[in-house]
Amino acid sequence: CVAEQRRSATFSAAARSGPFEASRDRVAARFAELAIGRPPSISSAQLVQLLFEVGVVDPQHAEVPDVLNVLMLHGFYKMTHPTKRDS
Repeated sequence: CVAEQRRSATFSAAARSGPFEASRDRVAARFAELAIGRPPSISSAQLVQLLFEVGVVDPQHAEVPDVLNVLMLHGFYKMTHPTKRDS
């Protein structure tokens, strides 16, 4: 079945390491260095700076307001401020 082949190919691709996995690892490592408290957390400003530091965001093509906008469009504000419905 074609659907099964696609599904297994997707799961196989997800298991491989690549640029996304490497970025995820760099972000996790830097987060662990910066995070404090229980549960571990960092400020919004630290998160944006972290994304630039580990190379997830290219400073030649994006600025801080651009990064914040993308985070807000993808629910970051709602997740960090549960009483708010949307950004």
